[in-house]
Amino acid sequence: MHVGAVHLVGKEGNRIDGVATGEVLDPDEVLTDYGDDAWENVVVPVARAMRIRRLHRATGLALSQISDLVHLRASPHPSTRARVKEALTMGAEGVGGRA
Repeated sequence: MHVGAVHLVGKEGNRIDGVATGEVLDPDEVLTDYGDDAWENVVVPVARAMRIRRLHRATGLALSQISDLVHLRASPHPSTRARVKEALTMGAEGVGGRA
């Protein structure tokens, strides 16, 4: 078995009984969503394999911005994440080729 990504969720332990007894009707009131680590564990390694210049051409993002993203010096805006993921999906068949 291989794990592709982890999605972290926490719960307020002192209120979880309220969900079980029906005092708290919405479980979202006691859950905290911490997001996932797919960016660092899946997207960034594939982006590194694709080469920065090729990703620059595919996304239209500045070379310096892509460099910061793939070296984890910056956290991308959701729209930037989407652009990078789309470019990686479209270019996946040639990942690792010369830029």
